[in-house]
Amino acid sequence: MDFQHRQEVINLVLETPAQFQFLDSTWRGERLVALAAVSMYGKALEYASLDLQDDRDVVLAAVKQDGEALRFASNNLQDDRDLVFVAVKQSCIALNAASLRLRAYVPVVEAALKQNGYALHFASTELQDNYDIVMMALKTDGNALEYASKRLKNNRQIVQAAVKKSAYALQYASERLRADKVIVLSSVSRDISMMKYVA
Repeated sequence: MDFQHRQEVINLVLETPAQFQFLDSTWRGERLVALAAVSMYGKALEYASLDLQDDRDVVLAAVKQDGEALRFASNNLQDDRDLVFVAVKQSCIALNAASLRLRAYVPVVEAALKQNGYALHFASTELQDNYDIVMMALKTDGNALEYASKRLKNNRQIVQAAVKKSAYALQYASERLRADKVIVLSSVSRDISMMKYVA
């Protein structure tokens, strides 16, 4: 691989990052070519060689461009706290690709929840049962109540916060709270169609 040919391939993937997937495996294993591709289209990491999917710099460039590219990183890098922080700050969905250990690590989950409460869906079971974490999720997405523990779906304050943010959250509340007049009124007053969820 001479320098001139390498530069032509780099220019190609910088201009059209999707071309990376069609390159010969030799080029997809070339670090500079992969860096160029993932810096323009993070999910091009899927087509990089296994060695490059375990290369911290390549994966970092990918998740800076698109946090969801974390799902194509090696298991080792999906457990790299700093790298996962970058990914979840870019996209809350990246939490889904993080290691189980990091899905239970409060600072990482909080960073994802700041993006969108939907990230609660990917948090550990323990954190889905954590009052403060669930309240944080509800600040950006009332429908995150769907991913809260059964215990917290039966917590009046949690459910009130959820329906205050989204009338639709009523459907995820416990049966007991779907019969609570104050909660029902809060939801139904904003969307009458929520009557179908009243217990």
